[in-house]
Amino acid sequence: STTNNQNLIEQSVTLREHSESNPLPADGSEPPPRMLQNAPSNETIELKVRVYVIKAMGLQPQDPNGFSDPYPAVKLGKTKIRDRDNYKAKCLDPMFGMVYELDCTIPLESELKVQYLTTITCLEMI
Repeated sequence: STTNNQNLIEQSVTLREHSESNPLPADGSEPPPRMLQNAPSNETIELKVRVYVIKAMGLQPQDPNGFSDPYPAVKLGKTKIRDRDNYKAKCLDPMFGMVYELDCTIPLESELKVQYLTTITCLEMI
């Protein structure tokens, strides 16, 4: 397994209602707070989830040179993003500064997983 439970991952999750009449701002700014008001618990809700992957700290070396070549991997429901194009060479504290948007249906797709995989050693698949 290339993941390490001692890696420090700072995360924040906020659910916001999204519809054609209440779209997310195209510029990435925060929409006005509307936290799933009056959402019935027995119905599914379509959401757009923005995942901000800012940085990882203290990743374990995976390469013989004592470094890693990490890249972000995001999974929400059946949607998987492995952003190998944005890997950071020879780095244990990479700064990514990436935003990913995923559509999901709550409560059917409720698990969000963010990992840092390496370009050389990718033993654990999400």
